[in-house]
Amino acid sequence: MGFTMAEKKKITAEYAPRYRNAKKSEKTRLLDEYLRLSGSKSRKYAIFKLNRVGKVQLRLLGGETVKVNIVEKSRKKRIYTPYYDEEVAKMLLFLWQRFNWQCGKLLAPFMRQNLDIIRQVEPYLMSDLVAAKLKKISPRTIDRLLKKPKQQMKIRGTSGTKPVRLLHRAIPIVTWFDYAQRSSGFFQIDLVQHDGGNPAGEFCYTLTMTDVKTGWTVHFALRNKASLWVKQALEMARISLPMGLKGIHSDTGSEFINEPVDKWCQTHGVEFTRGRPTHKNDNCYVEQKNYATVRKIVGYARYEGEEGVAALQAVYSAYDPLLNLYYPCMKQISCERIGAKKKRHYDAAKTPFQRLLEQPFGDVLEGIRVKQDTLKLRDTMPIVQQRDLLAKAVDHLLNSAHDVPAIATRRGARGHG
Repeated sequence: MGFTMAEKKKITAEYAPRYRNAKKSEKTRLLDEYLRLSGSKSRKYAIFKLNRVGKVQLRLLGGETVKVNIVEKSRKKRIYTPYYDEEVAKMLLFLWQRFNWQCGKLLAPFMRQNLDIIRQVEPYLMSDLVAAKLKKISPRTIDRLLKKPKQQMKIRGTSGTKPVRLLHRAIPIVTWFDYAQRSSGFFQIDLVQHDGGNPAGEFCYTLTMTDVKTGWTVHFALRNKASLWVKQALEMARISLPMGLKGIHSDTGSEFINEPVDKWCQTHGVEFTRGRPTHKNDNCYVEQKNYATVRKIVGYARYEGEEGVAALQAVYSAYDPLLNLYYPCMKQISCERIGAKKKRHYDAAKTPFQRLLEQPFGDVLEGIRVKQDTLKLRDTMPIVQQRDLLAKAVDHLLNSAHDVPAIATRRGARGHG
């Protein structure tokens, strides 16, 4: 722990007179003790302090010689005027809450790219000075200003993945490293359940699909995790994705490893691979989206039936364009081990839209078509209007939440009267 500054001053006042009156050999021992106690690194500065503090000097004041005790001056705490004042902090918090609760490394480039458009709409009006500060604020300063609000959002959900042993041997295993080499159009898929904390009965799921190359992510609401709804969602993705659907990669859950999904992939020429059991990192590109793109928006409430599916899908219809066209993300490019720690290196934050435009295509005509369709998609979906649609859809979703059924007690358990 070490000593406080007040305690260190007392130690200095105790050692100073002993040091000045000691012999040369004794001074070395006292100096070593003082350095060890005070934690000081500089012997020369310590010698200066011990020779000065508490020493009596004769000074001439008003024509008279006066004895003066030398003491350490207490520094006055400097008061800084914060550059990012309260007005900037409030607007930063407002933008962070309205646009996906992004971390500093993602929120900083997002504001630099889109703030000029966003601030033209009434809820986001701000002065030129505030806008200029928000455009040049650093990611670390953003995280520091948003530290307290972030601490209030920590919560955990539940997982309902159940392995299947019948078909899993026929589906090839691909690790995260092998899948990282794939081109655009290969998606990792996963389910997120909306059970409200009690996995009893029937409740809705979200199918999340993430393109490994570009980070393009789409979501589909499912009534339950039956293969019928999974196939319908995959068919919608195959039709609507700008880069097409060349392959899917899942975990070992029974909602994916089944004959209907396998036959659908064979019929449409979609490569189907899976990760190893208990190795979540094999599906890491989509696993990281479970909170980042689903829980942060939808939350942990319970949704059931057609009403829940419609409310969830309305949210994703407004949210997915924002996520892919406007919200930046980062990709890990390397990882080095330093002792027992790993240091990860990431590329510059870019939106999946930007990554797709920069993506080279083997077929030139296909590449031109994909990029033209994506540019048209962005032109038809302005950022502020999409954010307003998302806000309305989320409000409706919260009103559609169902009550969580009571968790039954174990058989034979006695209540406490």
